[in-house]
Amino acid sequence: MAVCMMLLGGSYMIFAVGSEAEAYVTERTTDYMMNATEPAVDGDHLVFSGTVKDGGKRVFLRNTRTDIEFPVCSFESHEPDISGDNVVFWGYQDSNPDLFLYTISTGSLRRLTNDAGWEWHARIDGPDLVYNENRGGSYEVVHLDLVSMSETVLASTSDSEMHPSVHDRMVVFDAYRAGRRVLMGHDLRTGTGMEILNFSGLNAYDPDIFGDRVVFKDQSSGLILLLNLTTSSLNTISDPNALSYYPRIYMNTVVFSSDTGAGGDIRIFDISTGTSHSLTDDFFNDRIAVVWGEHVYFTRLMSSPIVCHILLDQDDDGIPDQKDMFPYDPNEHFDFDGDGWGDFKDFDDDNDGFEDSVDSFPRDPDEWYDFDGDGIGDNQDPDDDNDGLEDTVDADPRDPNTPIMEMLHRIMIRLDVLENNLTSRLEDLSDELAALAEVDPESVLEMVNNSLIDLETALSNINLTLVDGVDGILGGVGSLHDDLTNLGDGTMFEPESFFDVFTEVVINTTESIFDLLINLSLRMNATQEDMNSTREAFRTLDLIDDMVSDLESIGKNVESQSAEIENNGNDIGSYFVLMIVIFSVWSLIVLAFVFFRTRNAEDVATFDD
Repeated sequence: MAVCMMLLGGSYMIFAVGSEAEAYVTERTTDYMMNATEPAVDGDHLVFSGTVKDGGKRVFLRNTRTDIEFPVCSFESHEPDISGDNVVFWGYQDSNPDLFLYTISTGSLRRLTNDAGWEWHARIDGPDLVYNENRGGSYEVVHLDLVSMSETVLASTSDSEMHPSVHDRMVVFDAYRAGRRVLMGHDLRTGTGMEILNFSGLNAYDPDIFGDRVVFKDQSSGLILLLNLTTSSLNTISDPNALSYYPRIYMNTVVFSSDTGAGGDIRIFDISTGTSHSLTDDFFNDRIAVVWGEHVYFTRLMSSPIVCHILLDQDDDGIPDQKDMFPYDPNEHFDFDGDGWGDFKDFDDDNDGFEDSVDSFPRDPDEWYDFDGDGIGDNQDPDDDNDGLEDTVDADPRDPNTPIMEMLHRIMIRLDVLENNLTSRLEDLSDELAALAEVDPESVLEMVNNSLIDLETALSNINLTLVDGVDGILGGVGSLHDDLTNLGDGTMFEPESFFDVFTEVVINTTESIFDLLINLSLRMNATQEDMNSTREAFRTLDLIDDMVSDLESIGKNVESQSAEIENNGNDIGSYFVLMIVIFSVWSLIVLAFVFFRTRNAEDVATFDD
């Protein structure tokens, strides 16, 4: 059984095919017709050739993890192959087909060849790229080192060398010799070419290599053969009664197309077990399969060809190999405790020392029994027998039928504890009530009233201080204004005397500002202490409602006085235009006024609350 996904239509469909059900996950983009063929895969990336709206072919790249898919070029292109970060294909940017390299990580496209020849059938493995080139009617096999970009012709005769494949620096291809096709090789590490397989009756075609194993089709018999380069052993791996095509190998898995049913089916051969079976068994015509890990991609020839994806299930137990911890054992799937024994054969799945047959929690290594059957394991259950008595006070935590006298005794103990707690609390309440009874409401009220009087007096003193400070500053500024006026009339005394007077005014004004700020700070501190006392008084008795009107009156008085001070400040604004130094002094005064108003407003709001 296999799970098959195909690219078509934008929906999920389930088909009953032959004797087994296969799930097809299908999708189509809005811009491209997924007439898809020639798949190749490496990791999470699938490449294939697809037909676009204008009828041309483009090479597409699809991330199989995110399902993001797009064409890698904007011109006619075919037969892609992929290795790691690189995609290679041939296409037409002019009248001759050339090779191109697309780098996935950067999204860059590079033209590799640009000559009069015809390059195609490119295969890539790491930095090694091999391909066919047609020059003058003969087919050559060429190697291109993608690091040094050096090009080497590996085979060039009047006969045809075709279908190169490369892995781990070993190249194989088929060549026409004496009326039949033989298997050739070239070791890139040593630069040595060789004839790998040549005997009468054999026609090697379309080889593929992985490690020391090569698979190819024998055109004489239509069979798929597997050659071990190390041991020179040669074995038939396809059905002798069917024609087979397009063998591809990855690690220990070979996939190929075989005409064993109503159409071409995809078959898989496991080298490690020597067994094969069909991945598809239906009326569709399936061709050109590639394999990577547990994933097989192939072309399904319908009215519009599509690329399908199969998750391998080699033991046919319904669990894909990528999720099956025992992919070759149809009777085992998982190993919960990781001890190497499948859960079906493992008598203790969670390895807690209790066999599954007696373990109420066979997948929980911390639990094994549930005495009262409440779903909570005894190790976590505070009352194992569910009799209402926790195990810590239950004489028999596994006996729900506790004798009535024992239960009554334990109830009496709990009642005694409750009574002691209540008695202690009542005593505390009695002490608090007695302390409250000793409070003299009249003395508290008098303390609150005195605090309010002190607060109002402090606010008045602050206001007087501000007024006196401003009057002094205004007097100094007025004198300065007269001096400047006389200077403009030409009746002013000597300049040296003027600057002496000016300096004295500035110094005196600055000292007045500092004295004013110091007085403000002292008054603020005293007011803060009075406010703290008032707050303490309010916390003692619930007299806030009676004091609200008094506080509002004080707040309005403060706001009125602040407004008067602010108006006085506005009157002197015109004088400060004469000199930038005096403007700075005015700025300090305004800042002091704003700070005082804001602080008083916040305190009044606090009393209102």
